Amino acid sequence: MSIINVLAANIPYLVATILVFRRSLKGYFPRVSLVTSTRVKEVLNIGITLLILQLVFMIISSTNELLISHLTNPADVVQYQAYNKIFNTVSSLFTLALTPIWSAVTKAAGEKRYSWIKKLNRILLFASAVVFLAEIVLVPFLQGIIDLWLGKKLYHSCPNGCAFVCSVQCSLFHT
Repeated sequence: MSIINVLAANIPYLVATILVFRRSLKGYFPRVSLVTSTRVKEVLNIGITLLILQLVFMIISSTNELLISHLTNPADVVQYQAYNKIFNTVSSLFTLALTPIWSAVTKAAGEKRYSWIKKLNRILLFASAVVFLAEIVLVPFLQGIIDLWLGKKLYHSCPNGCAFVCSVQCSLFHT
């Protein structure tokens, strides 16, 4: 099953690459002779930096449940996940809204429109603050949302302090 998954994910990219470089980008086919050590160092430097950031984020976001289970009891992990899911949904929607901006920033950087990038950065910082405040405002209404979503009998009330910590954590690491 894992082999099928790997093939299904990569074969379309391989086919698309071959078709694009044989048709519309025929003269731009990648060649090993055009690779220079300075460009390789630049790409690897950026790639390794991004890899380290992804690993750190993975460690931060995946150790919460382990720490909760170790410091309290495993039953609290389920409750944490339910409350955290709400905050992660808000953060995920914000991140999803930012996806098209990456291409625009890359294009603007290529065109050396740095003033536009700085303006966009200020707007996005303001939007991040608004999302953070929205998550803080969500805290008093969490129990009602959980009761509506999962039923009143399933979860006992979460202290607002715990919900606030979830909110801050999601805002800092996801927006």
